[in-house]
Amino acid sequence: MPFNVNDNLPPETSTNSLVSAVNMLASQVKRLLGGTSWKDAPNVSITELSNLIKGDKGDKGEQGDKGDKGDKGDKGDKGDKGDKGDKGDKGDKGDKGDKGEQGNPGIYKSSVAPMNPSVGMYWDELSSAGIPIAELVWNGLYWLERNPRFLNISGSSGNPAAVPWLDTSSVILIEKFITVTTGGESNSTTNYYEYRLMNGNSANASLGIAIASNFSKSPSGRREYSVDVNSLYTSKPISLAVWGFKNGTTNENLGYSGHVIRYRLGRN
Repeated sequence: MPFNVNDNLPPETSTNSLVSAVNMLASQVKRLLGGTSWKDAPNVSITELSNLIKGDKGDKGEQGDKGDKGDKGDKGDKGDKGDKGDKGDKGDKGDKGDKGEQGNPGIYKSSVAPMNPSVGMYWDELSSAGIPIAELVWNGLYWLERNPRFLNISGSSGNPAAVPWLDTSSVILIEKFITVTTGGESNSTTNYYEYRLMNGNSANASLGIAIASNFSKSPSGRREYSVDVNSLYTSKPISLAVWGFKNGTTNENLGYSGHVIRYRLGRN
């Protein structure tokens, strides 16, 4: 049934009836609109009202703390192969290297010597049966044995030692003279024995020709002295002997000395 809406009744006076509920809602609408009747049009829309009551933009907040480091990302895919680069310029020419040592010219094997040999050339002389009977090397003037020989002499009283000689020999190269003695307690630079290797008559030292000398200038104890000779003789020595010549004061015993001569035989 029709009824008149009363928007002047406050909500608290509402009863449990449909008419009372409608009156209460009308009263609340009028209050919200601020008009004289619930049917009046609002002065502003809800959207406009929202814009009116929206606050000003707030101040920028302070920067937050740095976050924790993130997990390592997955390995990226392999990139495409780059283009081939241009060829570089040719480098400068290097310095010339040192000259190398002369190589071994090899071994010539024959019963007769090679013609026009070069220095350092090897020749193995063969017998008629093809067996090597001498191993020689060319020094530019003579064919010398490739392996040295050794001659031992005991004592230093001029006892002669015959020089080994081959039928084919025409020269001898004396390379080294070695002396071993027991020494003397007072031996020094002024008290010593001179052990002189000589070629010639062994009966008289003054008649011999000196080849080389060793000097026992170290005190006491067994000592070895040596001297490089490297002297070439184009004829066979008469004999080789060692004489001891005393200088100053020394109690060295000559009888306990021993000597070695290193040499090579050769031919033209």
